[in-house]
This record gives sequence, C-alpha cells and structure tokens, in this order.
Amino acid sequence: MLFRVATIVMLLLAAVGMQAPAQEPPVSVEEPPVMEETGPLVTLEEAIATAVAANPALAAARARVERAEATVDEARSQGRLQASATASYLRFSPVSTFTIPGPDGPVEVETRPSSQSSINATVSQPIDITGRIRTGVQLADIQLDIQQFGEAQALQQLILDVKNAYYGVLRAQANVEVIQASIDVALERLRIAQAQFEAGVVARFDVTQAEVDVANLRQQLIQAQGNVQIAKGVLNQTIGIDINRPFTVEDIVVDVGPVTVDVDAATEQALAARPEIQQATLGVELAETSVDFARKQDDPTLALIASADWTGQTSAFSPENTSYTYGAQITWPFFQGGAVKARVNQARSEVEIARQNLEQASLGVGLDVRSAAVNVMEASRRVQTAQANVDLAQESLRLSRVRYQEGVATSVEVTSAEAALTEALTNLVNARYDYLTAQARLQRATASQPEYEALTTPTTMDVEVEPETPEGANE
Repeated sequence: MLFRVATIVMLLLAAVGMQAPAQEPPVSVEEPPVMEETGPLVTLEEAIATAVAANPALAAARARVERAEATVDEARSQGRLQASATASYLRFSPVSTFTIPGPDGPVEVETRPSSQSSINATVSQPIDITGRIRTGVQLADIQLDIQQFGEAQALQQLILDVKNAYYGVLRAQANVEVIQASIDVALERLRIAQAQFEAGVVARFDVTQAEVDVANLRQQLIQAQGNVQIAKGVLNQTIGIDINRPFTVEDIVVDVGPVTVDVDAATEQALAARPEIQQATLGVELAETSVDFARKQDDPTLALIASADWTGQTSAFSPENTSYTYGAQITWPFFQGGAVKARVNQARSEVEIARQNLEQASLGVGLDVRSAAVNVMEASRRVQTAQANVDLAQESLRLSRVRYQEGVATSVEVTSAEAALTEALTNLVNARYDYLTAQARLQRATASQPEYEALTTPTTMDVEVEPETPEGANE
C-alpha cells in the first residue's frame, strides 16, 4: 500500500507541534470494533494467475477456440474418403411362385424368396474440382483465427480487470488508514482540549466539538472498512472464485514522476497489436471469402464411388451372392430458383458491414489510447500537486495548533486544518491509485501488458530437450 498507518500518524502528529502534560488524565473514548485482515497473502501476480485458471469468461473464450478447431476438422472432412455400410433382413408375404415342367413332373419356382438378407458397403472420394471444399476450409480457418484473437482479447481484459480490482482493494485500505490516522489526531486534540478545559483555558465547547469530530470520523471509518470488504468481494468475483474467500493483499510502492506519452506512436502500436483490430481485419477477410463460397454453391461436384453388395439368397435370375459397382458421380445443381444469387448478395453486404466494423474498431482503439494516455499524464501531475498540498496542509495544521496553544486561534481553525490535511492525504491516495489504474489501462490500450507477455511467451521450461547420449553408449 502507498500509505501505512504508522507513517500517516507520524505525519499528522508531527504537525501537532506540542505534547500535553504527562500528568493530564487520558480521555476515555469508546472505540468501534476493528475489522482485522485475515487470510493468506495474495500478490497481484498470484491474483492474475488464479484468474487465468478460474475466470469463467476466459474459460468460455477457450471453449470457443476449441469449438472453432472442431469446425475446421469438420470442414476438412468434406474432402476426405467417405465410407458407409448397410445391413438388412426382410420377410415377404405372400410368396410368388410359378410352375414349370420338370423331368419328374412340374416344378414350383419362387419368383421372390420369402426372406432376404443383404449387406452393402460403399466408399466415395470427393474430388474438389471447383475449390468449394477448399474455400469451406478457408472459412473455418479464418473463424478459428478470429476466436484465437478473441481469447487473447479476453485474457488482456481479464488482466486489466484483476489489476483494477486489486488496486481497488489497496485504495480502500489506504482510505481506512487515512481515516484511522485522522481519528488518532482528533483524539489527540480531544485530549488537549480536555486538559485545557480542566485548566480553565478554553470553554466546554472545544471539548464537545472534539468529541463530535471523533464520532463523525468513526462513522467514516466504519463505512471505509465496509468498502474494503466490498472491494475484496469484487476482486474475488473478477478472479472467478468464492466472493467470501478471505485474503490479504501485498503493498505496491510506486514512485510517480512526470509522465509524457507520445499519443501518435502509442496509437500506431495499438493498431498493429490490439486483438480487436486483428479480429476486425479477419472479419473483412471472412466476409470476402464468404462471397466466393456463396458463388460456388451451384458449381458441380464430383465423387469417385465404389460399392460391394452381398445377399444371402440366390435365384435362377440372380445366382451370385456378391456384386460390385464402381464409377464416378457428378452432381450439378445448376438452378436453385435464385437462391445462390441471393446468398452472394448477402455475402457482399457482409463485406461492407465488416469494413465498417474495422473502421469503427480502429476509431475505438484510437480513443482508448488517447483517453488512457491523457489519464496517465493527468494522474501523474495530480500526484505531484497532491504531494505538495499534503506538505502545505501539514504545515497549516502545525501553525494552527501553535496558535491554539497560544490562545490566538479557536478550535474551529484547528478542526479546519485537520480536515484539510485529511482531504489532502485522501486526494494523494486517490491520485496515486488513479495513476496505477490509468497506467494499467494504457498498457491494455496499447497491447503492451507485461503480464500478458509473460503468460503467452514460451519459456525454456516449455521446450522439450532431448537427453544427451553419453559417449560410448552406442559402442
């Protein structure tokens, strides 16, 4: 976290500039229960790794890739050897017969047996004479590429969401620490006011006002502690695990200096690397290929066919049990009532839609980059201004305490100075976490997230290395 309780208390108490006499009795003020942080420590890297394994949205994106891979296999199967087999058993009634003369008298001959069993086996090999099957495979390949870029987009967005949620927990905890430190300072003012009231230096109003201020700050503390629990639930939900899982987070220390972003260069990088642009570009290619595929719907198809038939019964007209058939078959659906022309027109319209989607995606990426760059630069300047304001507010509180001690200032002036310092510290907390959030958004906008690179770049651990054969082992 950017602020720790001890550091903030030291800053605030240093501004007091005085100590109450040791013999003065301490002020007894009932404190609300403190919500202790429990659970294992979770770093930002661990949160991202857990989300990659558990997040439902990313899992769905991976499933869509697997479905697209299966679609590619299905499209390729259209050009592979096809085989089928059929077996049947039939009974006929009545049985047709006729009589012919024989050497020993009339012979009754069945024109059709009372039952028949048969087996047929057929194989066929499609021949892609017009490129229809090949075009179908191209469509499936493009769809697979689109889904793979969709998975990359989901992963990049998940990294951003986890970082934002993680920073949200840290921001909420930092606000708790600021309020808790403000309570400590207000309690110090209450103790001094009580001592001075008992000494007859100030009116009872100063004591009462200090008690009211402490009570109000404790109301804010309770609300801020609740915000921490909500922020933790949001992080758990973003990761994809039980929202009630307890955990603690690791402090992130960042030294924020003036930041300048080359918006044009950042936009150029984003347009070259963002998966959304890659998807939209492939969408145009998919639509153009669909036009070609639609045109081929009335082209002829050719298949080489061979089949074998076996029957369990023979007759005088068919004495053989087995017969074979082989040849080629051409199918040409040359007229389909204008359906092919309509499909072609639809596909052409999809091309124009895809081109407009690409243009819109490019504009959206440009806006993302510009907004993120402006936010990073603005937040970095706010951090510098907020830090300077904290120093001024600290000095203002010190002076007001001295004036109050000398009797030339009222408690209202001290209260205002304390509130100003609390506001300055809160602004500094928000400015720094706004900077971290804006930096994460800029990395997402320009597709330059170091976490994404670490997750998608193969390491030496992923490469299989064949073991070396010791010298002389083959001798």
